[in-house]
Amino acid sequence: DDEDGGSWSYEIPSDTKIEPKEFLVLYKEVSEIALNNGGDEVRILDPDGEVITAVSYQSAKEGYSYNFNEINQDWYWTDQISPGKENIYIKEELENNEIETAIVEEEFPFYQLNEIKELETYKRLLTLKEIMETNEEVKSLIAAFNKQKRKYEEVSKYGKYHPDLKKVQLDLAAIKQRVFTHDIIKEYKEKERELQKILNELSMDIAKSVSNKVKHPNEEGLIPKH
Repeated sequence: DDEDGGSWSYEIPSDTKIEPKEFLVLYKEVSEIALNNGGDEVRILDPDGEVITAVSYQSAKEGYSYNFNEINQDWYWTDQISPGKENIYIKEELENNEIETAIVEEEFPFYQLNEIKELETYKRLLTLKEIMETNEEVKSLIAAFNKQKRKYEEVSKYGKYHPDLKKVQLDLAAIKQRVFTHDIIKEYKEKERELQKILNELSMDIAKSVSNKVKHPNEEGLIPKH
């Protein structure tokens, strides 16, 4: 039947037989079950009224059929309608997926999470991060930079009318130069960019392998440029 509160239920005649490799088609003219394109649910009940199985959908395109894929055990929409016959699109879909998977595996060297962690770039980045968090010289330099940056942000609220704006700008530029030319910090930023490049390429490969219409983070502007 249709979901609770929907169309009248239809009782399949007790003498109905479905032979192996055969299909039973319940046309609307016979069952009088009407489904909504905006979303609905269909249920199969046993003689006691208990639900044996049910399937629901949110919306439907006109001319499309909601089919069950016995191989992947899921439902999918298709315009390849075959009442009274096997869902012909299942095999085609499976073959296409296998071909696409083979192409993807051949063309794109996907990194697993564990493989990324084994990269020398990643390991060195972690080492440098630990050094930066424990090295007193680096800690002092970063603290001085952050302090000067906050001072600049406060002064810049008043724009060119603040008497100390020029001096604060020069002081910030000077400490910034010291920070980003420090050997440890400089190497850290380099390794960070290297790892980010790997992640960017990975996201693009994944997006392309799924569909040309899927946008990767770079296209959405989610990944900062270095």
